[in-house]
Amino acid sequence: MRKNELIKTRLYFVLAALLLTAVCIIVYTSMRNSEKPNDRPYELAQEQESAAESAATDLQQVNSTPYPDSSTQRPAPSQGKDLAAQDPPVGMTYSLAVTDGYLEVYDAQTGTLYMETAIAYDLLPERVQKQIDEGKYFETEEALLEFLENYSS
Repeated sequence: MRKNELIKTRLYFVLAALLLTAVCIIVYTSMRNSEKPNDRPYELAQEQESAAESAATDLQQVNSTPYPDSSTQRPAPSQGKDLAAQDPPVGMTYSLAVTDGYLEVYDAQTGTLYMETAIAYDLLPERVQKQIDEGKYFETEEALLEFLENYSS
């Protein structure tokens, strides 16, 4: 008999907890629905407008930042030695250089920037750093991309 009373007591506590949860849900939904129906869409529209204005401002800032593009003529900088002063080997199309600690790819014939990479020069093996310092060239885009793929993270 004592065991049955213990089970009943536990059951009452579980039922009370479920009832309390149901009341909380009902109160929450009724408070949420009691807002004026036109207030919330207006707030959402204002939030969307401010987000759009913020995005437009960010885009203007990005567009006004002077980033080099592939048509920019400049010599290919490197660690310690100016590769632009060297004539590229015959048949070589791309050269590697280091700017601000990262690898950049240049058109070997014209010296224009071809591609920026996120490959840190300092993280490359010493032998590869030495090759780049001495002038690392690639004949084809496939060879270039294979090299970059091997050293990208």
